[in-house]
Amino acid sequence: MESITYSLKGRTNSEFYEQLALFSDKILTEAGIYLSSDIKSFSGFIEENKLGSVHSMQEYIIEFITIGILLEKYSIYATSTDIFSSSLLSTLSKIGKKSKYLKPIVNKLRGSLTGTLLFSRTLKPVSYTSAVFKKLILWLNATGEYTNELERLKKWNEFFKALPEKESERIIGKAVAFASYFEEQGESSLGYYTHNVGNFIENELPNHKNKEDFLFCGRTEAEYFLNMFGAEVLNRQMCEGFEKTENKVVLLPTCMSNPVDGSCKAEIKGLYLNCKSCSKNCEVNKIKYSNIKQGVETYLFKHGSGMTELLKVWANQQKIGLVSATCILNLLEERYEIQDLNIPSQCTFLDCCGCKNHWHKTGIPTSLNHEQLNIILKQNKISMVVKKEKKELIKIAC
Repeated sequence: MESITYSLKGRTNSEFYEQLALFSDKILTEAGIYLSSDIKSFSGFIEENKLGSVHSMQEYIIEFITIGILLEKYSIYATSTDIFSSSLLSTLSKIGKKSKYLKPIVNKLRGSLTGTLLFSRTLKPVSYTSAVFKKLILWLNATGEYTNELERLKKWNEFFKALPEKESERIIGKAVAFASYFEEQGESSLGYYTHNVGNFIENELPNHKNKEDFLFCGRTEAEYFLNMFGAEVLNRQMCEGFEKTENKVVLLPTCMSNPVDGSCKAEIKGLYLNCKSCSKNCEVNKIKYSNIKQGVETYLFKHGSGMTELLKVWANQQKIGLVSATCILNLLEERYEIQDLNIPSQCTFLDCCGCKNHWHKTGIPTSLNHEQLNIILKQNKISMVVKKEKKELIKIAC
């Protein structure tokens, strides 16, 4: 398996998932000690001002770290962004997402404007103030890359505006400091799997200049760690609802397809694609066959086809549990979207990235850890058996 930026193939089949669990436990523990008072203040602000549902401490920790990482990585660009640039690029992004016919034209235009409007660096030292955070919000909006994260960070912006300036600076500075600690720990625990990110940024990213995916492909290791951590934490948060569902559906991206003659025979089924088992060695076919034996349906989807519309099929119901597989840099955005649509779900990671839209000229068939997928699916069966046995014991006792 070629490692373009990351590879989750470890020395053992489950090594990455074990390392991620330990890393996440450590970060949650440290954050609980270091950040809890400020997060409780923010949570109280949300509740008092009726700015939406109050989330868990663990979810706010993800957001707090996100603030620190994005400020540290992008404030040098954000401070040079104005409202006009933000509005223009944001509008173009929305047009591209709504119209598949205009998308190629819009993406080309956004690509040519992005370098000029979004990546002009300030030469002045940047202070981490509420004013700079507001600028970051404008910049993120312009990128079109952080849709669901942005909705959460806007609430933090309201929180910072309501505080005395010194207090908001203290909390923002704390977020940057903890994000630095998070990145160091991520490098120590998970850097083995992302060792090629720096090489890609140095040698391959210049080829994406003036393309709309320049920012997406140029994400640093810290954002890989953030997506890993965020997906792990949200999986834990959403596990109970997922376990209660009666049926399961697995969504696989088309980048996993590996037909013998190079032409996938999957048939369109509504908004999704249905694998026709045209190649016995194709990863999709192997997973589909394994899932059939467990009574689980398997569908294919294209990542660039508007995930919200695809996911709405399963919105606001509690009977079907969704398992989605995606590459690391899409994980947190997708997790938030699924959560907002109230879909009981879990996610699993693609072992590498390889689609020809972003990462490789001809495309490399991606894969996932079959053992991890089976653990996710079988956890529910074990849970249902335990619950059934408990009910039987209650009946006997009565």
